Amino acid sequence: MTCLIDSKKMHYDLWESLKIKLNMAGEFVNFYLPYVDANGNGISNKDQALSIVTEAQKRLASGAPSVAITYSANYGQSIEIIKTYKAGDWNTNTDGKNQAAIMADMEKLMGGKYSSLQHLLEIAPITTMTYTGYGGQTQFEVVQADLAHIKSLLENGWDVLGWINQKSEPDYAVGGGVAGALPVKINDLIQTTLSNYAKQYSK
Repeated sequence: MTCLIDSKKMHYDLWESLKIKLNMAGEFVNFYLPYVDANGNGISNKDQALSIVTEAQKRLASGAPSVAITYSANYGQSIEIIKTYKAGDWNTNTDGKNQAAIMADMEKLMGGKYSSLQHLLEIAPITTMTYTGYGGQTQFEVVQADLAHIKSLLENGWDVLGWINQKSEPDYAVGGGVAGALPVKINDLIQTTLSNYAKQYSK
């Protein structure tokens, strides 16, 4: 029985490696999105959203079937975002401050001039806080599921933009802001996993 299990795992690992080599998997991109320009002037939420939209268009034109961007979400937002996409809708109505405001402007753009991106550009939430608990789970378990969801997108050929800004670099912009500093264990899980995705899912 042990030999059978080992054989299955070896086959799985070889298949995963082959998929990446054959470019069947997508790419995890370190996506730098500044909020201040070279002259020290603030970049508006709308302009930051436009940068995301432009990058998504470029990647779709290069053959990516869909694109997602990482987003620091509260637990309620994470649930609503995934629920929206599973229902076949595209507008999650995400709103709030900081990254949330940029996501709101991104979806506004997608509801107008960039409507061609509906169902092709999505938000990939990473849960950094909650107002109402974690649905009977720990935050660590919820974040593990968020990261597994990102991996599933990559495995299905999506390109995923790993959001980095001036405040976070060289790390990913997850946590901080409204959520405040993340527990060390959770922050390490997020940063290490995303960094590994950038190495594993590269082209």
